[in-house]
Amino acid sequence: MIGVDTNVILNVLRKDDPLLHKKGSLEFFRSAQHKKIDLAISVITLTELFRKPFRDNSTEEKQKVDSFLHLINAKTIIISNDSAIDAARLIEELGVKFADALIAASLDFADIKTFVTRNIDDYKKTNLEVLTPEEFIKKYC
Repeated sequence: MIGVDTNVILNVLRKDDPLLHKKGSLEFFRSAQHKKIDLAISVITLTELFRKPFRDNSTEEKQKVDSFLHLINAKTIIISNDSAIDAARLIEELGVKFADALIAASLDFADIKTFVTRNIDDYKKTNLEVLTPEEFIKKYC
């Protein structure tokens, strides 16, 4: 199972993302589907994906996010007590940002070791193998 960051999903959903990012993220999702690679997102990512549709009160945007999540069939990983405590360690000892620490710790405790993101530097101090969508395709597909 591979963890996917919010920004990789948003590359596909947003109209104004750079074309190269959009293309790389789309290819990542196609490759994962073709290779039958299971995907996972943190509950934090789920929250981040729905913030703008709720802020804009857009039923259409909510449906777009929901449809894409169903299409990629990503498992949502919750934050357990142990992962919340480890996130606190990442924040205080390693300086990882709050949401990133929660994402990394929850995936780590769910035994997900590879994480696809556009923000490589945000996760370098975690236990995750961190790759861009393009790096993941080159390495695993």
